[in-house]
Amino acid sequence: RDCINKQTMSNLTAGRAWDKFLLPFYRQAAAAVRSEDAITPIFYTSPLGIPIDQADQVLLANDTQQGLAYHIYCPPGDTREDAALDLLCAAMLNTQVHTNVADRDQLSRDMAIFVTEFGAVDSSKSELKQ
Repeated sequence: RDCINKQTMSNLTAGRAWDKFLLPFYRQAAAAVRSEDAITPIFYTSPLGIPIDQADQVLLANDTQQGLAYHIYCPPGDTREDAALDLLCAAMLNTQVHTNVADRDQLSRDMAIFVTEFGAVDSSKSELKQ
């Protein structure tokens, strides 16, 4: 997925990576998994925090065992010695959260969202609570 997701700057064009590469790849891979295993959850991720642009897309119709995964590059409460970087990080986190919720809603209101790369957040109680 990362090779498709991050291989070229042209994939930053809204919808390009998702429509042309990721959606067809995910559908084929998921169909192959489902032909052998109907139970294990399958998680997908959208490209580089860019919103999925078509509201009518579903990955696998009538599949209750699929979800949208994402990870955060700027964990809540993470501070740097540079105030400008702190502001940029806070804006980026806010955008990522809203983008991933919107993606989930466009794909299916019943689709779960799941944070991956938990190592990006330290183990302090305040960060785990957020």
